[in-house]
Amino acid sequence: MISAGARVATGEYLAFLDADDAWLPEKLARSVAPLETDGDCVLAYHDAMEVDSRDAVVRPRYHAQGHTRPPTLEDLLRLRWAGWPILPSNVVIRRDTYMRCGGFDERLVSCEDIFLWMCAREQGPFIYVPESLTRRQFIPSASREEWYLEGARVLDRVVRERFGKRARANYFAELLAYESARALRRGDRKTAIVRARRAITLEPWNPRILALFAFSIMPGPALRAVGRLMGRQLTPAMNNG
Repeated sequence: MISAGARVATGEYLAFLDADDAWLPEKLARSVAPLETDGDCVLAYHDAMEVDSRDAVVRPRYHAQGHTRPPTLEDLLRLRWAGWPILPSNVVIRRDTYMRCGGFDERLVSCEDIFLWMCAREQGPFIYVPESLTRRQFIPSASREEWYLEGARVLDRVVRERFGKRARANYFAELLAYESARALRRGDRKTAIVRARRAITLEPWNPRILALFAFSIMPGPALRAVGRLMGRQLTPAMNNG
């Protein structure tokens, strides 16, 4: 779906802003500059900080420190890339790239951004700006997660239709694992177990999902000990996010 804003836009670039996010003042200048320098790149993305309802920073970055490698198309098709997810409010895309991709696919009630990045990556490489230039307020809820997972069910079909045999991941299972890991990190063990069990029914031999389920049922003291040995908290999708 080509948005009304994109249809009337006359500039070379499009940038997105979710309702609960805010750009830092320098966001556009820092994102557009590398696209101006490298004409082959079709999309620039940067990092974000997460804030709570009082605008206090609770997470300084989404991408791991030292992340520099933008994704290949195969990375995005597998959803097993250390830079995932690329948040919509972190993106500046060339307008002609967006138009060639057909905009956001209206069949998707959510996850439409994931599919657009895949289509855009077919058009050319991405570039990463290693700065947190968006303040993202994310308040998880059961209804929001179910809405996101409903999109993932459709995403699995839409990606397979577009990319055929190259679409080798089970996208619904991957998103279930992602949401399970998010629940585990915030201490919601019950939701983490439910999500991991559902993922296992779709990919019963996936070692990452099996490991995630094992973490979710691990007693609290043992889980904290493992976290210390790992040197960091469990991150979404077992270090995919």
